[in-house]
Amino acid sequence: MNYMCRFQRLIFVFGGLFFLFGCSEPEPIRIGFIADFEGRASELGISGRNAVQLAVDEVNAAGGINGRKIELLVRDDMSTKEGGANAARSLVKAQVRAIIGPIRSVVAGGVVPIINEAEIVTVSPTVLAASLVGKDDHFFRMASSSRKDAEHYARRLYAEGYNKIAVASDANNELFTGPWVETFRAEFEKNGGTVTASIPFDAGNSKGLSATVAALLKAQTDAVLVLANGIDTAQIAQQIKKTNEHMQLLATSWSASENLVVLGGRAAEGMLLGENYDRNDTSAQYVRFRDAFTGLFGVLPSQSSITSYDAAQILFAAMRNTDGAADLKSKLLGIRGLKGLQQEIGFDGFGDGDRALTLVVVKDGEFIRK
Repeated sequence: MNYMCRFQRLIFVFGGLFFLFGCSEPEPIRIGFIADFEGRASELGISGRNAVQLAVDEVNAAGGINGRKIELLVRDDMSTKEGGANAARSLVKAQVRAIIGPIRSVVAGGVVPIINEAEIVTVSPTVLAASLVGKDDHFFRMASSSRKDAEHYARRLYAEGYNKIAVASDANNELFTGPWVETFRAEFEKNGGTVTASIPFDAGNSKGLSATVAALLKAQTDAVLVLANGIDTAQIAQQIKKTNEHMQLLATSWSASENLVVLGGRAAEGMLLGENYDRNDTSAQYVRFRDAFTGLFGVLPSQSSITSYDAAQILFAAMRNTDGAADLKSKLLGIRGLKGLQQEIGFDGFGDGDRALTLVVVKDGEFIRK
């Protein structure tokens, strides 16, 4: 009798454990996010991370992907190639299924070898470097190439009436800025313009930006084009306007952030630059996203927010059609014409995207379409 009682108790215990584990939630799908969250370009990383977190929260609230929740693992790349490599290694060790990021091309130089070796699909919202384009690897890009971007700017700026342009570029992101400037020069001069000076600068240098600004103004130019983040662009604008208040300032989508208008103040007024999204979009889809983003984080979304959210959406769409990481690359390559927040998203056969650019001007602290 005692033997039977013990046997029945064991059946009850093991049966309860089987029920407990059998009904537990399946293991989450881990995805990583790599960006800089403390440096001079951290605004783009923070806004991108927040947008991806919003996308993760939304898909989890809807039941996850094929019944599995998404877990977001965030790593700071310190805005360096070495930091990017370390962040990628950490996420590989954590067995993420995919990665979103990085934001800067210089960081991608450290990330790409690690993720290719591990065969982990990585989707960058913003990286433009031409050296990363046209590769059959695991690195996907939402943005156009730096070549296409630079050629577009050169043609548009010449059409706007600028014949002589001096260029200041961030030397700390030379993987992107070096080829961009050379492509811009070639296209601008082919159209009839002249690049009067090309000056790399390091905003962290103890000597500051005064020598850079002096060389730009000495170049006898119609306009100054700054290829840098919003903070550095604002500081250069401030110093240029102190000496020559009438100098026309130009910038790229990299500078198009709230830091530019807040820190640039009056010096940023009239600046002409490009953007790859419409911050004044009134479509129901964008307004829903904008209101949700602003409600959670207390700021308006930026270009990095838009492309990071779109990166998450196309990644989730591919994940829904595969059971493992092995064929995630092929599923991503097979997606065509997926509706993003403002543009269709998808990749060519090499995992490279393309986003349309439009010119805007800073007026009364706002970015207004031309």
